[in-house]
Amino acid sequence: MFIKPLFLDIKDFILETLFPIVCVECQTEGAFLCVPCLSKLKLVRFQQCILCRKPSVAGKTHLTCLTKSAPEGLISIFDYRDQKLAKLIIDGKYNYIQSIYEFLGKLAAENIEKTGFMEIIDENFNLVPIPLAPSRHKWRGFNQAAILCQAISKQLNIPVADILVRQKTTKTQKELNRAERLVNVKDAFKVNGTVKNRNFIVVDDVITTGATILEAARTLKLNGAAKVWCLTVARD
Repeated sequence: MFIKPLFLDIKDFILETLFPIVCVECQTEGAFLCVPCLSKLKLVRFQQCILCRKPSVAGKTHLTCLTKSAPEGLISIFDYRDQKLAKLIIDGKYNYIQSIYEFLGKLAAENIEKTGFMEIIDENFNLVPIPLAPSRHKWRGFNQAAILCQAISKQLNIPVADILVRQKTTKTQKELNRAERLVNVKDAFKVNGTVKNRNFIVVDDVITTGATILEAARTLKLNGAAKVWCLTVARD
């Protein structure tokens, strides 16, 4: 039972020795973003309705946009157009650096505490990561949304419910337009457990068109979830 923790400790020691953590902006050793660069990280200027993408108070879905299968709202923390943040997310995803997402999750949680979002979710909620296809999860070695959930959960004491499952492998959304993305993720998820009358916060790293996270929210709502909010580290 001690072999795996020992292996992970040795692995972390080797990685930190051979590949020390440096700031993505100025290359200062010690953190993925040093304190001066972190202070310049761009927050989103205003929250948006997840459906019409127009400004919305506290990220709530406009009543005129709200449907039975739509989420109650969306909170995004940082502006993805900030190259520092974009580089962090891309490095973590494509260079397989799990600890970047631990860092981003903690950072997001600290900002959530400042925004007043915790006052909105005044009932019991569970964090739900957007699931990866099994083949993609195996290739990458981790699910970045799940790592974000773990970090946020630890900081804000919100439990994680790994209750969504990918039931089909979809194309990478990056090269698709909005209409194609909506078709691509249609019926991509299913629930694995009881969601009826429960409240959830669906978590992902970046929202662009919103197709993936909206489909995840729709799946939860159609299976009886009471309230569903969406949370992303960044908004494109």
